[in-house]
Amino acid sequence: MVIKPTGPPKLDFVEPQQRAERAPFKPDAARTDPTSAPQTSDGPPTISRADLSDPQKAEQVLQQCLTEVLQEASRNMGVPVSDSQQQALLNVLGNDPVMREKLLRYLDQVAK
Repeated sequence: MVIKPTGPPKLDFVEPQQRAERAPFKPDAARTDPTSAPQTSDGPPTISRADLSDPQKAEQVLQQCLTEVLQEASRNMGVPVSDSQQQALLNVLGNDPVMREKLLRYLDQVAK
């Protein structure tokens, strides 16, 4: 009589170097030095609380921040994002009430 084990199958434990070689992308090789990465702006944007209280300006600030976050994530992962993909992600994230609230709350904390 053969007793079959229950639970998940036996995991294949390998060395970290071997695991990195089998990864679908190589983030370490694709990452650039942050000091040599091109900046999307001339520095951190100056955001005031008055900008955040005006709905039109707040929307522009949100879109700018989300765009910079997506570009930075794309650079860090070494995965290019097309313009149509970026626009679709901006639409999803920009229309998500939880994401908007968290980002606005953060911007309110760092606003000058």
